[in-house]
Amino acid sequence: MNKQRVAGRSIRAGLLFPSALVLALAACSSRPSQGSGPFALRPPIGDPIIKVVAAETASGLSFLSWDTEGGEKAATNLLRAGNAVRVQYLADGAWNDAKLVDRRPGSGGDIAVFGLEAGTACLEWRIVADSGSLKLTLFALDAKPTAPLSLRLIFPFDPKVTSTTILPGDWLDDGTFRLPAVLNAPDWGPMLLAETKGRPLIGRLEGNRADKIVDLTLDLPAISPDQPVALSVTPLLLPAPPGLRDTDLWLAARRGWLNALQPDAIGIPTREDGTDTVGHYMNGGITAGHVLHFLMAHYVLGENDRADRILRAMLERQHRGEFQNGVCDATADGIDWTDWNGKPTGYEGYLADSFRFLQAVLMREKSFRAKLYGPLRSE
Repeated sequence: MNKQRVAGRSIRAGLLFPSALVLALAACSSRPSQGSGPFALRPPIGDPIIKVVAAETASGLSFLSWDTEGGEKAATNLLRAGNAVRVQYLADGAWNDAKLVDRRPGSGGDIAVFGLEAGTACLEWRIVADSGSLKLTLFALDAKPTAPLSLRLIFPFDPKVTSTTILPGDWLDDGTFRLPAVLNAPDWGPMLLAETKGRPLIGRLEGNRADKIVDLTLDLPAISPDQPVALSVTPLLLPAPPGLRDTDLWLAARRGWLNALQPDAIGIPTREDGTDTVGHYMNGGITAGHVLHFLMAHYVLGENDRADRILRAMLERQHRGEFQNGVCDATADGIDWTDWNGKPTGYEGYLADSFRFLQAVLMREKSFRAKLYGPLRSE
């Protein structure tokens, strides 16, 4: 984490009261010069932007978005419709939204202050645009500190927009994480989420596939007037690896570089060497959908015997009906993926691409290959 560069120098900000609060932030960083070669981006990369909106009737931020490359992505809300980034308090075993008491501008045009009632606690929530970052600071106004873990901040992301996730530096066995962490929204870019005063927050990433929800929650420690919680959300511009000559290519790739990382999924190991899930799903598992290209490479090169042995074995398995077992939607029940012993490690059960290998029955013959590969020939 300490080797990554965080952008942040200048600000664009605007406020509208009382109907809405709008913050648009831009951060500058020292970037490689953008050339005019074949991989130069058009339009060129701009300064990172964060956009935050709080509607008049909302008890939090109803709009949160960003674009780390200064494009148009910041115009699309990353939050679920009808939801808001908000403070909640625990009462009688249930979480309740804090009540918005007042909203006012702070000491500068880029600062807003919210007064909240969270059960018996009176809070002040400051939203600040400063040096290219978004800062969310929560104070308790009462002399008596709030009870630890009685308050939380919730970010209700919409996975139908993009698969926003968290990539923390410390993920515990109980499923919680600790800050700092990278908040990554594919195609929107990565942001660095941190608590700037070193307060211990407990993070969770929870969701429901059927309901299409992803909630990032931060359980807060005790808060008092002199011990607030101060969060920062800052554009994270990944530097080019040392020695990389084509910086145009890196600028085109860096925003999506973390998209391939997942905090958890089928086949992701817990051991450092990955041996606990080897052969499961995408950690070395087997699926028929990937075989056609392998077969065709051998047929094109004239190595028919090896390809035919694999094809005949797959046709025998297909005849036994062992490439699908119905719609499962349950982890490790679907036979669309198997381990090396043929045991199911998938979750869908039926995948149409598992049957693509059947095309090889025709394409192993040159005349049929020519119909598909003809447009690729130079003559």
